[in-house]
Amino acid sequence: MGIVRLLGFGHAMHPTVSKLKKFLVFQDISDKQVDEIGKQMEVRFAEAGEVFVELGSDVMCQYFLLEGTVERTTSDGEINIVAATDKSARNALSSLVPHRYCLKAVGSVAYIKLDAKLIASITQAKWHPTRRSGVIVHHGGDEQIDVGAAVEQELIYSFLQDLENDSLTLPSFPDIALRIGRAMTDENNDAEAIARIIQTDPVITTKLLKAANSPLYAGLSQIKSCSDAVMRIGFETTRRLVICFAFKELFSSTSPVLGKRMKMLWEHSTKVGAICFFLAKRDSRFNQEQAMLAGLLHDIGVVAILSYLIQYPEESKDPQLVEHVITQLRVETSGMLLRKWAFSDDLVVAATDAEDWWRDPSPEPDYCDLVLIAQLHSFVGSAEAMDYPAIDGIPAYGKFHLGELTPEKSLQILDEAKEYILATGTMFSDEEATGLDQVDDPDKLAL
Repeated sequence: MGIVRLLGFGHAMHPTVSKLKKFLVFQDISDKQVDEIGKQMEVRFAEAGEVFVELGSDVMCQYFLLEGTVERTTSDGEINIVAATDKSARNALSSLVPHRYCLKAVGSVAYIKLDAKLIASITQAKWHPTRRSGVIVHHGGDEQIDVGAAVEQELIYSFLQDLENDSLTLPSFPDIALRIGRAMTDENNDAEAIARIIQTDPVITTKLLKAANSPLYAGLSQIKSCSDAVMRIGFETTRRLVICFAFKELFSSTSPVLGKRMKMLWEHSTKVGAICFFLAKRDSRFNQEQAMLAGLLHDIGVVAILSYLIQYPEESKDPQLVEHVITQLRVETSGMLLRKWAFSDDLVVAATDAEDWWRDPSPEPDYCDLVLIAQLHSFVGSAEAMDYPAIDGIPAYGKFHLGELTPEKSLQILDEAKEYILATGTMFSDEEATGLDQVDDPDKLAL
């Protein structure tokens, strides 16, 4: 019992409400519901040096850190230290099966395990009858079942089960982006070699030419060849832009209903990406294209969720159900996708914390802070702006040099960003690049 007392748990072997409410998964649940779920768990303990989750384990559980510090090691041998007081500890230490991390106690630690049954209990507790109307069915006696709620719970549970079993069909990282990334690591490749790879995708080629001639990068003369575009904007910028352009193809659906939602998602993502680019251009602490990428991908998990819902054509016709499913699954799915695609930690955090308006991990801004500010600016003048906090009220705002914010000032920032929003929209469109129709010989575009 020494470790129990050391960590302040006394003789209680069930996690308290206050301990559980620190985790994001419990924050939309009432204290009474958390207490009931907590009684189904046991606090587990590990001594210093003890491994309590093996790399590759197929135990279908999520692990959460209550107290202490844990060493988390990937299959590549990369180690990071997570303390219970860290922001990252508000999420699961490990959730995907087979587990991608080896978890070892640095000192005495306390943790909990959530199995599939408990995850289902949490999902059910998150649904409130006031959210949406459902069909009430009587099954004899006084028993009543809200069919709408049951369907929503089933969708979320099925998605999580497939995610845990690694059987979820996820969007693939665009092939051309992979090829460009590999080519960039070869110092023998010049602009022409990179351009030859890009030109295997005519749509990406057109968009890169439009980018090079856009107000974002335009020089004194118009660019008409892919290699010149690469030279003008640089290798690293080219790589990031190709990733941005390639990802547009993921924002599509064979379902007319879900396709409409996917289009709205793309429009929101590109607008946020453009505002991120604009804000980064004014702040030397950020890379402009990385900022655009952070904005573009902050809701990437929604793409996977909408793609998953295609197999539920009737349920997908209920927009409220779709939005509630997205709300429950967006954070975990976005983070998982970006990690799977090996994006940097700053972009992963920009997605997982993209709606954590009150986050304040450091006095210095990060890309997530950019995304938060850009999203709130994107809502200015719309009806949904009333559902979000004031821009100058969140911690991220004070980390940028935007001055005192008034409605007029916010509109001014948006007005200044308009050129970037329009240029970004033009870059991503599938129409021909300006000036290409004046090229007499199509081979002049080749290298």
